[in-house]
Amino acid sequence: MKFKILLLISIAFFSYAIYFYPVQKYFAEKNLEEYMIIQGTSSAVIQSKEILKDYKIGGYTISIVYADDPDYRYEYIYFPGEKELKDSMRCFVYDSENVEIGVTNKTVKYPPIN
Repeated sequence: MKFKILLLISIAFFSYAIYFYPVQKYFAEKNLEEYMIIQGTSSAVIQSKEILKDYKIGGYTISIVYADDPDYRYEYIYFPGEKELKDSMRCFVYDSENVEIGVTNKTVKYPPIN
């Protein structure tokens, strides 16, 4: 009996870990690709990319510097469980001093989607 309970707890734990790490990371990257297409960019112009698990929201934060817009860092935040792309992914743009750039700033090559 103890073995069955331990087995069920182990299965539940591993299912949780698989969903919240590799599966969500896959969805975050897939939504990022779709978002980037709408923004007018692609993964071909990425200079650097960093993917981090965001434990506060349960999603992922993807930080990108584009080779053709190196003065800015684009931070994409994936919110799991949202139905539409516009709700599941947000983009924030920061300058070299880590100050957020507004959506209306015309110097940003790939502005966030409203």
